Amino acid sequence: MNALHRHEEERVEEVLQNLRAKGIRITDTRRAVLSYLVASHEHPSAEKIYRDLLPQFPSMSLATVYNNIKVLIDEGVVSEIKVRNDTTTYFDFMGHDHLNVVCEKCGRIADVDIEVPDLREEAASQSGYQITKTQMTVYGICPDCQKEVNIFKKGGAEKMAQEKKTDFLGSIPLDGNIVESSDNGLPFISNDSLASRRMNDIIAKVIEKTENENK
Repeated sequence: MNALHRHEEERVEEVLQNLRAKGIRITDTRRAVLSYLVASHEHPSAEKIYRDLLPQFPSMSLATVYNNIKVLIDEGVVSEIKVRNDTTTYFDFMGHDHLNVVCEKCGRIADVDIEVPDLREEAASQSGYQITKTQMTVYGICPDCQKEVNIFKKGGAEKMAQEKKTDFLGSIPLDGNIVESSDNGLPFISNDSLASRRMNDIIAKVIEKTENENK
């Protein structure tokens, strides 16, 4: 993870102060997970956060990452993003007004800096609910997928794994960015795309499975 910029450090400290004021304990891993989300320009899954922080916290478990993220979600600091046809949940630090725009085909998530209208008062008035937080997500088809052509059937590998009674780690869709990344000498898993996120999730599952087998 890259070092935090000054304004990012200020955001981290502001959140931590609010958590302390509510009596929530601040652990090293909680600070690390929060700092990761603040500094991230992507929308990481818990598995990716776990994999990236593991060298710094070798005794940390994936469950610890999930528990810390849940605290941040409950406090309205972090939002969950669901992608169609993808069981993985992605997370976003809500440090400023913006919309998450999700591609319904490839799952790529883009942030659009725009003033988000506050709908809580109207929602509370019409529903009678006590509104605790709001989240706006827009779905559509990204420019790349508008020209996408499917050439393979889906589900074959998962079916084979079930027949062989072995773990199905995941599927990786074709992604044109793999070519661009390779040409530039960069690993494609560093891109914010469904293919890279799926690969990172598979890596995290392999690490966790290997560690559990070695215990």
